[in-house]
Amino acid sequence: MVFESLHAGGVALPVPAWIVKGLHLVTLTTHVAVMTLLLGAALIHAAGFFLLDGRGPETPKLPVWMAFTINTGVAPLLFCQALFAHFIYTSSILMAGWWLGAVGVLMTAYYLSYLAVSSDAPRQTRRWAAVSTAFLLLLVSFVFVCNIDLMEKPGQWARYGDSPHGWILFSGGADTLFRWFHVVLAALFHALLFSRLLGRAGQLNGRGGIWLGGGLLVLLAASGLIHAAFLPEAVRQGAGRGVLNLYLLAASAGFLGVLLVGGRLKTCAIWALVNLTLMICFREEIRTGFLSPVTTTGPTDYGSFVMFAAALALGGAAFVYMLGLLRKGGEA
Repeated sequence: MVFESLHAGGVALPVPAWIVKGLHLVTLTTHVAVMTLLLGAALIHAAGFFLLDGRGPETPKLPVWMAFTINTGVAPLLFCQALFAHFIYTSSILMAGWWLGAVGVLMTAYYLSYLAVSSDAPRQTRRWAAVSTAFLLLLVSFVFVCNIDLMEKPGQWARYGDSPHGWILFSGGADTLFRWFHVVLAALFHALLFSRLLGRAGQLNGRGGIWLGGGLLVLLAASGLIHAAFLPEAVRQGAGRGVLNLYLLAASAGFLGVLLVGGRLKTCAIWALVNLTLMICFREEIRTGFLSPVTTTGPTDYGSFVMFAAALALGGAAFVYMLGLLRKGGEA
């Protein structure tokens, strides 16, 4: 099979590409922020059944965060398909078994999350459900990382000849593992920071939380640098030419560490979101370096875009309203 034709050509968009890319980055940042809190909270909650003698973080509302994660994940996936259609479609088909199976895995984790936080269930049952939920979410995160990794490496598509039934998963390379490890560490760090900000980190509200958070931040920075070292030379140089480069990210992470050690949790949480946004934008530059798609625009149709923008505004307002209700009800 000839794969070169799939790598050629551009994508027809009804509006300038920068609009779609901007919306992609905004919605992706929102989704990743919520997703990291969900994954990190699930991992910490599961670990709490085995560590800290039951004095760990309070039980999180995993079903609530999972619902937000799923809903905020729809828009960035659609924008990714609009920008990288022939790449993301191909990678998803090559690993269709895992990609479609992730839906069932996520639904199972969703139902188990109710059991994991149920006050009526026996402790042993809640512990089993919490561990299962954390494991399934880790599996989903790995599948997503592998899909994006396979999308960025068309050279791996020839593996279809060895596995033509849609079960290609890991495309190989330590950079993929370090990238997934980076995602997991980010989830743990942000969930711990959020728990401490709300005063619900139990024993980790004190010095233990500072040491654990600082250790996670160091590992997070190290895994990011190692992942960058595994990038192709041309991609790494291309992503580092602009203002947004590894030096800026290192400075941002250092400032985040200073805020964390200083106990300024509110400022630290705000800067953590800024740092996350910088990371996502930098990752977008790396992705562009891998693919370098020639994005073209079709006939301009701002009418459809206005309808979409109105729907997005209404949906965003509803999302903010639900967050307000959630906060008033103390369910976060």
